Amino acid sequence: MRERTIITLLVVVALGVVMDAPELPAKPPASGVWQLDRTRSQVEFAVTKVPGIRVEGRFTDFGGWIRYDAEHPERSAVRWSARVESVQTGEPDRDATLQGGDYFLASSHPEIGFMSSRVRARGDGSLDVDGSLTIRGIAKPIRIVVVPSRTPQGAPAFSTRFEVDRFDFGVKGGRVMRAGISRQVEIRLLAVPELPVSN
Repeated sequence: MRERTIITLLVVVALGVVMDAPELPAKPPASGVWQLDRTRSQVEFAVTKVPGIRVEGRFTDFGGWIRYDAEHPERSAVRWSARVESVQTGEPDRDATLQGGDYFLASSHPEIGFMSSRVRARGDGSLDVDGSLTIRGIAKPIRIVVVPSRTPQGAPAFSTRFEVDRFDFGVKGGRVMRAGISRQVEIRLLAVPELPVSN
């Protein structure tokens, strides 16, 4: 079957169920403001197709920034966006189908994005991040759990896993595949900064 669907990016109260957060770091990153490093960051997703086949994909063209304040997490913020045309699922025909009106309608809505509105510390080193997720021109409030950490090389890193209901954004698929793909989409984000733009 060619058609499968996805929803991305960057991160769930109104739209989905927060999944188990990654293991908390022993040493959180220092404060700073950074652009995302696309070579080390990841925007990945997974859906389940009847009869229980897991299908994974990713976006390769994305960007954004992170402001992180270790002493005052409530001053932190994040913003990111991804180009729908950069989706890769391992099948070019399926990737092209996702650009159409049954899915992302990329001709009218070429990007998806997230902008935080509030950040709060959870007491275990992770963060509750409230914001607005926009897909196919539809903006919905969302809450994600973000875990600050460091890469093995010592660079700051921020990760999250969560689920959204693709129907909430009008990503329903054609008549054949509408019921053949899980409505819940798992999203996995890893944000690794590039070079600091301020400290």
